[in-house]
Amino acid sequence: MAPTRQQQDYLTCKHCRKDYRAITVFHLRNIHAYDGDHPINDYKRQFRLQTAMCARSRKKISKAKEDFWAKRGQHWTHATLIAEIRGLHRAGRSLRRGRVPVRVYEAGRRFFGTWQGAIEKAGLEYEEATGIRRWTPEKVVEAIHELAERGVPLASLVESDLLVGLIAVVCVAAVTFLGHTLPST
Repeated sequence: MAPTRQQQDYLTCKHCRKDYRAITVFHLRNIHAYDGDHPINDYKRQFRLQTAMCARSRKKISKAKEDFWAKRGQHWTHATLIAEIRGLHRAGRSLRRGRVPVRVYEAGRRFFGTWQGAIEKAGLEYEEATGIRRWTPEKVVEAIHELAERGVPLASLVESDLLVGLIAVVCVAAVTFLGHTLPST
């Protein structure tokens, strides 16, 4: 009896139903008459696929890439990545996505799922480290109370970014949580 291949060893072409380790440009152009600049991307988009390669082949390529970068001393580990994120923060750099080196950002996403997860794993507050403030109804109320305690009249905030965030969240909160409707203009 012939050994059966495991699911991860191949994938099936959605057009011809044949099994391959990868759906290639050659296959798509010569067998299925794809003619665009990026036939693999077109194929994945058409069939809503994340990949056009079997798991085993993806793992081999991933391993080869890791070896390539490791030989050059540019291989990330959890510890080196966290140290790099902390170092950038200590140097006073913003940790916003567009302000950190792409290699650091991508490694953070790869290791921790999201850039926010990487920042938090480094022991930092995401909002403080990036300068990105996510407004919730609770934070709006808290900010209003803090301003009131400091004696700052809300009218003095007309030209501040804080007011824009406050107005947006207050409007959403009024509609969502309180059931109020917004006045028409």
